[in-house]
Amino acid sequence: MKKFPAVATAVLSLVLSLLIAPNTAHADATSDFLNKVMGSLVLPTNHDRLDVARKQVGADWTISRGYTGKGVSVVVLDEGTQADHVQLAGRIIEEVCTSTDGQTSPRLICPGGKKLEVGIGAAEYTQNSDGTPFQWADHGTMVSSGILEFAPDVRIISIKSHGDHLAALDWVIANAIKYNIASVNMSFAGGYNERDYASCSDDPGVAEWKSKFEELRKLGVAPVAAAGNEGHVNQISHPGCQKSAVSVGAVTPADKVIQYSNISSDITLLAPTEYETATVPQKIGKTDSWTDGQNGTAPFFGGTSAATPVVSALLAIGKSVAPSLNMDQIIAAAVETGTVVDDRVVKGLKRVQFDKFVQKLLGQKGTPGFTSAKVDSVTKATAELSWKVVNDPTSIVIKFSGEKDKTLPGIDGAVSIPKPANSIRVKVTLQALDSLAKVVAEKIFDVVFPDEFNSGWCNPTGKELTDISGPIYGWIAAIGPNQIDNNLVDLGISITGNNRLGCTYVEISSLTNPGQSYIARITSKDMDRHQVSVPKDLGSGLYVRMTFINNNGDYASPNIHRFPTGYFDLASSSPYERALKYNSEDLQPDLLGVLQLTKLAALYDQSVANNLNSSVAKPETDLAQANATIKDLQIQLAELKAKFAEMEKYLPTTIECVRRTLTKKVTAVNPKCPAGYKKK
Repeated sequence: MKKFPAVATAVLSLVLSLLIAPNTAHADATSDFLNKVMGSLVLPTNHDRLDVARKQVGADWTISRGYTGKGVSVVVLDEGTQADHVQLAGRIIEEVCTSTDGQTSPRLICPGGKKLEVGIGAAEYTQNSDGTPFQWADHGTMVSSGILEFAPDVRIISIKSHGDHLAALDWVIANAIKYNIASVNMSFAGGYNERDYASCSDDPGVAEWKSKFEELRKLGVAPVAAAGNEGHVNQISHPGCQKSAVSVGAVTPADKVIQYSNISSDITLLAPTEYETATVPQKIGKTDSWTDGQNGTAPFFGGTSAATPVVSALLAIGKSVAPSLNMDQIIAAAVETGTVVDDRVVKGLKRVQFDKFVQKLLGQKGTPGFTSAKVDSVTKATAELSWKVVNDPTSIVIKFSGEKDKTLPGIDGAVSIPKPANSIRVKVTLQALDSLAKVVAEKIFDVVFPDEFNSGWCNPTGKELTDISGPIYGWIAAIGPNQIDNNLVDLGISITGNNRLGCTYVEISSLTNPGQSYIARITSKDMDRHQVSVPKDLGSGLYVRMTFINNNGDYASPNIHRFPTGYFDLASSSPYERALKYNSEDLQPDLLGVLQLTKLAALYDQSVANNLNSSVAKPETDLAQANATIKDLQIQLAELKAKFAEMEKYLPTTIECVRRTLTKKVTAVNPKCPAGYKKK
């Protein structure tokens, strides 16, 4: 082994100490900078959504009282930042870039071409040769802005890490104490592979993530990761699925899980999304830009990417307020003080609540409010609303249309809500009031009585199909046996997309028993997640059709999803993070009912033919058994034909109408010629 001279060895030791264990003087200088008093945070000119989000989570309370993350920093693993943006200038205390050999994309290569670069400009966002931002280059700036908008005095460490995330985590581990790092923000989510493990933390393919996250938690750093935007109802993406990660889903201002957010019972916290942030300029030249519609930018920063920095900000404030607590205790306090959100599929989720979180860490009595509030059951005549309170509100007020306001004592309680005489919907507002009769907490419910779900088709008028883009189908998964009827299994369904339609029909049949089908009606106008119960003996494998109808009764193109036989077991819950595979095809139906029956008929007729051919082709098949099979199939076919006859009145027909030399075709259930035309 070659030996180094003593002087060289001393220099090398000094360099290593600076990289891995900085000297005390350097650490003190960093601490001074972390505690430096900063000016007011610059915000977008228009930030209505941000104001709503801050109020929703109580961040307006923490900011107004100075709980803003002083003395701590948050690492942003992302696409780099615009360090000289007016909102970020002076708030980024370090820039880092990581990469690996052989990269060709500019976003994966460090400015100096090295694997690890630290210093000014190392994490500058990627630009094209003309100065415009490279694809996704604005993401890190928006994430950094999101953190500051909920914790204005936090310092940002920007790591341009998409060349090598794991190397970036190594740098964070080595520098966690020096920079008093509270969290690592990872507003990204990896794709899925089939896994045969109880959790993704058990997968040896991501073992390095597991060990690094565990080391970060020991150092008092929270790995905060987005849940993903695929709309799954029982799984979240990597790295958020790691047991040591703080996974983050997204909610609307009304505290509903937003349609595209992945969700699972293992998710840690929910947070607001779709609010204004800083972003990089979209045109040549360095100017300050915002996501409020200026300079051609997007109107807001959305996705679970935007929810994640809210949680990073919360934990940074927690570490600032209670430095003696370890990160496990801070995270536990964040979950304990969160506001309960009951998703349509997953119950008891927690949305961050800044004010109650800080009050708990400071040992204060929190603001009066609700720990839970929900509609327990709905019949054709009444809905049962119940709630539990915290911190002793003076009174509870219930407001709902058609009835006089009810004022009750400020304790846990329940009330029956009658169905309005002329409506199947009622808006219910539940308020907690303090001793000054001020509303300190509020929950709003849109109660839909079951008549809507049992009233037949949305609009069976046979209107001509218009080119409507329905919601994008999200995900379907078994969530276990029905708690009331053991003969049923509950399925969770998510619907994604911005085009909210009036209602949705879901038809579920089994690939192994296509003779039976189950049709459910759900509303997609104001609900994104649904629970449908089906007979557990329906069979294995699923064939799902979803058709969307708008408020005018026009039918959109349906989505059809096939699940392989034996792949999906209705009688049990899905394994963690198992991707249900499907193929989609678009049809152009004239009418929903016709679509369901004619499409099934084609499948059933082919099934009959296949079974008949199979019986004839095998001499060893018992003749009596074959005849019995044929008879059963013929009975099924006869039943289907009877259904077709019942639906014939909905079948549209086409007539020709003439007016002198003009000819016009009219298609409808009962077609009539326009004024001035006669039937040909």
